[in-house]
Amino acid sequence: LIFLGTHGINWFTEDCGKKMSALNNGRKINEFVFHPTEKNWILASAYSICEDFKNEPCKKYKELYYTKNLGEKWNVLLPYVVQFGWGCKGEKKKKKGIPKERILITYEPKGKGDQKQGAWNYKVDLIYTDDFLKTKKTALHKGNKFLLTEDYLFVAQVADQELQEVNLYVSQMNNKKYSFETISINNGKFLEHSYTFLD
Repeated sequence: LIFLGTHGINWFTEDCGKKMSALNNGRKINEFVFHPTEKNWILASAYSICEDFKNEPCKKYKELYYTKNLGEKWNVLLPYVVQFGWGCKGEKKKKKGIPKERILITYEPKGKGDQKQGAWNYKVDLIYTDDFLKTKKTALHKGNKFLLTEDYLFVAQVADQELQEVNLYVSQMNNKKYSFETISINNGKFLEHSYTFLD
């Protein structure tokens, strides 16, 4: 269990609260994503702080971190992150060739200044990495948000930033690479602005 505390102080327990340990990386962590099969692996996000910028103006953006030892040591992966998650859903995907290290990330590669929040953005891409960003591959340009299920990866790609219009793409999760196809919902009769998936 993780207990999200105030002022960025978080705690976790592995024995129903008999022993509590700190889970912090020096920042106020906003989101945690635990790995589906590796209990000590966590992805987390936190916003930059003004103390990071000694001789330049303060910038606020979301950074992505990971740990492989339940927070004893945190490593920064990327700034200007929008969404992130592990790219596998358990043992079934490992058997299909998707490595347990797979991470899916949407981020703005050329981000500057304060990060824009909430709007669909042409400059955000969906990437993936199998080695904690020693290498990375672009899965879908302008892919802003994604949903990974047991069998599919769905991505909302920006079609028109001014109109805040998006298109929905899908790839099967049968191999290590993604092959996206458009899901045509209304044959262009209406603008698409977002999606909700009902399980």
